[in-house]
Amino acid sequence: MKVHASELQGVAAGRHLSTGRLRQVSCEDPTLLEMASSDDPRIALDAIARLLDILDHDELRAVRKARDDGMSWESIATLLRRVRSSVWERYAKVVEPK
Repeated sequence: MKVHASELQGVAAGRHLSTGRLRQVSCEDPTLLEMASSDDPRIALDAIARLLDILDHDELRAVRKARDDGMSWESIATLLRRVRSSVWERYAKVVEPK
């Protein structure tokens, strides 16, 4: 089964190609969310990967803001439903560089 470029157009728009910066996408963005539920696994997986990129970017921004506001690693981990050590390992060097 071939995937036409027009089917991937909404997903490809997920990145601003000239800068590599992620486009703002809300949870109501029908294009990426609908594509993530596609019956075609190539379309679904591509959309899911792009959504995860966006979420990773937003998560980093939220963790940085939380730390700037004085939140503990334990509190952040609880809100992310993860263990403290995994959150600290992933973000400590990026959020609080030495």
